[in-house]
Amino acid sequence: MAQDSGQPEYAAGDGEDLDSQKRKSDWPWILLAVVVLVVILLLWLYWGQPQQAAVTVINKTTEIPIVIPEPRPEPTVPTIATTDSAEVSTAPPVTDVAVTSKSSFAKPPVRNVSMPEIVGLTQSSAESKVKAAGLVPYLTYGDIGKANGVVISQWPLAGEQIPEGSEGFIQIQLRP
Repeated sequence: MAQDSGQPEYAAGDGEDLDSQKRKSDWPWILLAVVVLVVILLLWLYWGQPQQAAVTVINKTTEIPIVIPEPRPEPTVPTIATTDSAEVSTAPPVTDVAVTSKSSFAKPPVRNVSMPEIVGLTQSSAESKVKAAGLVPYLTYGDIGKANGVVISQWPLAGEQIPEGSEGFIQIQLRP
């Protein structure tokens, strides 16, 4: 008869089964630890790197490149000729304000002029032609691989009718 020692009795070779069962129960924890470390590493890589701005590539579909012009100068207002002080002082004082019809202050009709062809000219030649047509030259700059100082685009297009005194945009080739 065997004495009961309080310990369960195992047959020979049973100890190996317990170790393998214990090792099998450790695998889920080891796998969980590895997954957590990978997630932490990925988060660190994502937030640890500086964010890059998205870049949009625009394909050139026309010959006229888009260039942001320099700030426009303030428009000049023509001065109105006034009478000399001697004539003003002799005028009788105004007691009643009279309303006159708008027809007495009508402006003469604006004359349309044609935008000249300036693409390919030098800057000074283009400015002279635009001024001679009765327009105000407005310069912008761009780069499409032509020689510096040559007109690479214009607006309005050559031959378009626009009001006299309007701006004619001249885009000049300029490589920094």
